[in-house]
Formats: sequence, C-alpha cells, structure tokens
Amino acid sequence: MPEIPTEAEGVSKIALAKLLHACGATREQPEKCGSRDYFYCSANDTGMAELVNAGLMQAKGKGWASGECYFHATQLGQIAAHALCPLYRGDDFVWPEVTA
Repeated sequence: MPEIPTEAEGVSKIALAKLLHACGATREQPEKCGSRDYFYCSANDTGMAELVNAGLMQAKGKGWASGECYFHATQLGQIAAHALCPLYRGDDFVWPEVTA
C-alpha cells in the first residue's frame, strides 16, 4: 500500500470518507477502492471543498440540477484513497495513530 500523502493529513475524516466513497470503497468491500473515481453532490459541499483544496478531487462538469456537479478524484486522490482503504470501516474509520 502507498503511504498517505501529506496533502491528506489536514483533511477531515468526513471529507476523507467521501473520497473513499468516490473511489468505490464501501464498509463491506473496502477492496473495491479504485473501481470508480467520482462523487455527485452540491457544488458547495464543504467536504468536497476540502478535498479540492488539498488537490485530492476536482470539480468536473455541471450536474443534472442547478447547483450540483460531479467531482472526480485526482491521481493524488486515488493514491490517498488506496493508502487509507485498509483503515476504512465506514463509521469506524481508523486513523494510523489509533492502530499504532
């Protein structure tokens, strides 16, 4: 597994869970990480804004409804998701310092 990129260190757990969801990881099947790379939501979603600011996601294309859009994981976002995937358990998101 790759190391967690430093760009992901200041991002909230809520936003990182959205990144994992965007990349296809689920609580039941975290190994599906990488099966997709998008998240559809409000263009003003705070979690997506965090991920965009960190360079892990980018807004691409307008959504079906006004004020919505697709966000796609960047290459760095995909790396971060794969690094975090073994720690992902949905609501039980485990951080490296907890498992140490």
